[in-house]
Amino acid sequence: MLTNIDALTGQALMRLWGVGSWADPGAEYALWNGCCVFAVVEQGEFIDLHMAMKRSERVRCRDAVSDLLEVIGGREIRAPIISSNKSVRNLARNMGFRYEFSPDISSIFMRRPANG
Repeated sequence: MLTNIDALTGQALMRLWGVGSWADPGAEYALWNGCCVFAVVEQGEFIDLHMAMKRSERVRCRDAVSDLLEVIGGREIRAPIISSNKSVRNLARNMGFRYEFSPDISSIFMRRPANG
């Protein structure tokens, strides 16, 4: 279940659960079942999506992403992913995301087309 949370709590959870250098891009935050936080940034034609999850709960990440995609609906989504995180890249591919571009070697962008 997704619950909207305030920006300060969302930022703190992003840092606590794995994105230590998180700087808020003006996101709206949602908490999934007390163990996953999503940061959603409206970009007009698409949405930027970021997530962090408690390490002990990461086996549930597919369920968390599925629930969020249901809420977002058919919008195009862009997700920046740290290049070295193979499991996150695989999750994104399995959820319909495809490689878009890489501004540098430390991160990649994956995109899920509208109604994808």
